[in-house]
Amino acid sequence: MDSKKKQLWRARRQGAVPDFVLLTVESARWRPESRGVPWVEEVRRRARCLRRYEEHRSAAPERAVGRVCREFGISARTLWRWRQRYREEGMCGLIPRSRQPEASAGQTPAWLEEAILTIRLRCGWGAQRIAQELKHWGLGPVTHNAVWGVLRRRGKRMPLVRRSPKSGFRYQRETPNDLWHMDVKGPLHFPGVGAVYGLAILDDRSRFCVGATLAPNRRMDTAISVLDGAVDSWGAPRQLMSDNGSEFVGIGANAGPTRFLRRLEDLGVEHLRIKLRTPETNGKIERFWLTLEQELLMRVGIYSLAQGREALVRWVTEYNFNRRHSALDYRTPAQLYCPEVGEPGVPSDLEAVMPYLLSLKEAHKDTH
Repeated sequence: MDSKKKQLWRARRQGAVPDFVLLTVESARWRPESRGVPWVEEVRRRARCLRRYEEHRSAAPERAVGRVCREFGISARTLWRWRQRYREEGMCGLIPRSRQPEASAGQTPAWLEEAILTIRLRCGWGAQRIAQELKHWGLGPVTHNAVWGVLRRRGKRMPLVRRSPKSGFRYQRETPNDLWHMDVKGPLHFPGVGAVYGLAILDDRSRFCVGATLAPNRRMDTAISVLDGAVDSWGAPRQLMSDNGSEFVGIGANAGPTRFLRRLEDLGVEHLRIKLRTPETNGKIERFWLTLEQELLMRVGIYSLAQGREALVRWVTEYNFNRRHSALDYRTPAQLYCPEVGEPGVPSDLEAVMPYLLSLKEAHKDTH
């Protein structure tokens, strides 16, 4: 429902004053909102209804049903149902019962719901990734809609992620090492460490991180060092995209080629510079920084630069080889960048609870 329709809907229901319901509504099926009735009060009402029926029945049996139904606003069928339950169970039979069916053919099994909640609480993943991981590890074929339903019923859902109106067009190169994205993140502040900057290079086709480090500065020497390390390990790309930071293109409108640009020229790499104030053009590396923040910086305590670098190396390895990416049809970056590595391993977040998840499945097999 868009904002204009929502405003009209609220105006028809409430008007300008809260809790004031207008009588002029479009729908003939309009009903006032139910405030909810405590079940104790409902039991008393039903008992009162049966008592009134017995009183009318003793005086005028042929009119008893009609009088009681008009007085309490119920149907004859409801009256007979209440009487039958009262005969069988007494006052307990008058307690309101849920209309939800006890079982459904398409309902997610209890053990699978427990597995979904365990992964959600342990890893914090969304519905689609949980469904993909369950399918990959043979824990049960389940759709992401079913996972979303479980998370919604148990109060563990996440708000929907919507693309920003400023988001630009999406693109992806056909082969690895055709285009790299390079960017600087920071300053990042850790207890007792001070300002720290992150530098990373990401392959466009596979999202494979070919180089990353934490540094106490964002100087050009650091950027060149990260670039040389990535080229030595994975070869040189055809193009490299970056923003207009001083560590890449220098400062000043009339400045000549910087040492970073000359290094790219020596490597035979074409430099692509994004337009000012358009970070979405370099969006893959920007999304990489968000993933890094959510999965590493917000979970791991870093108290020294050396500790931060070690944690970053471990996380980048996990990101490249074990973390499935939704934009890659839930394959890992390594499966596209270097397919010879084979199938990914168990993600580190899931490794600790994997024996428990497998035991849930085995227990379910034993009982069926």
